[in-house]
Amino acid sequence: MHRRDDYLRDMVAQALQSAIDPLVVIHWPRLTQEHQLTSRIAQSIEAHLSGATILGHKVTVLVQEMPDKGAGSLEKKTGVDLYIAMKVQGKHTNFEKGIFVQAKWEEAMQPKERKRLAEQCEEMSSRSKIGSVVWLYSPAGTGVVPASEIAESPDLQPSEFSRRNLNEFFADVMDCTSGDRSLVFPGVFSSSDALNAMLREFSIKQGVSIAIVEADAQAQK
Repeated sequence: MHRRDDYLRDMVAQALQSAIDPLVVIHWPRLTQEHQLTSRIAQSIEAHLSGATILGHKVTVLVQEMPDKGAGSLEKKTGVDLYIAMKVQGKHTNFEKGIFVQAKWEEAMQPKERKRLAEQCEEMSSRSKIGSVVWLYSPAGTGVVPASEIAESPDLQPSEFSRRNLNEFFADVMDCTSGDRSLVFPGVFSSSDALNAMLREFSIKQGVSIAIVEADAQAQK
């Protein structure tokens, strides 16, 4: 990345962290359930970033929640909580990346819970090792662990894994060391039908799509 794109990376990463971590800190001591917090986070990302302009780039956010009730629900098929897609178009930066996210409270789990989480991570990783992560909600915010590491160590508690913070994670996504280009389907950034079809195909509970384009170029269309 050029220096301008370094600044863009850092500002987008900070904006995403700011949309997520304050909610995690607030809801940690409350009776909020994990899926309720994850839903609030999806809404917060949209509220903070939809329509924003960062260093001349237009940021667009799409959020879609999917049904999670019933034996055949989309959530129960894979256990994935969020799909995140990022598109960046600039003078020196042009890429699309997708991410699978499984979200959990960072607290002690019973063996059955750890086994279930490992199975969810194995299924996510089988589709995309580089694009699958677990978000661990804690009193200090959100830690990020590759899903493949949890799949390989089902006997460890969530607190025993090394993790990055969200700022570092999203910076890595924009630096092309995290996220997966193959997890972005054609038309997802411009069509709700395309986003919905993609979510049904991946059997995902919620979708977040983030598009970043140059504001001047957007105005010319």
